[in-house]
Amino acid sequence: MRKRDREIPMNDEPFELLLKMRSESKCRHVIEKNNSKRYDRALWENFQRLVKKLGIEKAGIHTFRHIFTSGHNLVTIRKICDVSRFL
Repeated sequence: MRKRDREIPMNDEPFELLLKMRSESKCRHVIEKNNSKRYDRALWENFQRLVKKLGIEKAGIHTFRHIFTSGHNLVTIRKICDVSRFL
């Protein structure tokens, strides 16, 4: 059973970069597992490549959640960042 699709607002610059990364990927995903690496390692390396291209220093994956949610009202944040689906 497929979970519902979610829309997450994003500025043009990271969106365009993600589209470019997906077009360069050998699979349909932006972040893929390399043959010889564990998935979490491949995810981290691809994330670091994205952060570097965006010119961001010292960012972790969770950093973006905090940056994204700042400045939005609580109802919007709850709708977009619904973590209950992971519980």
